[in-house]
Amino acid sequence: ESNRTQIQLLGIVLTSLGRNTKMSTNVQARLIKDFGKNILFQTEIPMNVAVARAIDECRPVVLTEPQSVGAKAFEELGEEFFKRFY
Repeated sequence: ESNRTQIQLLGIVLTSLGRNTKMSTNVQARLIKDFGKNILFQTEIPMNVAVARAIDECRPVVLTEPQSVGAKAFEELGEEFFKRFY
């Protein structure tokens, strides 16, 4: 038996979609239809230049630019994750 069959989806994080766009609405609706509303994390990771710079530097944005919108979103996601699973 393959280990892949033992993988459990913990949740889906929406990233870089931009809020209130037709595409983001369609993606969210499809994910909810396919996986259920509870699988989506409430925290979304926005389009943010600080996140792009951190990716380019191969470093976490919470270390490179901790006060940025992107870093704060990742911190919120971490808190939401721990509330959900611990």
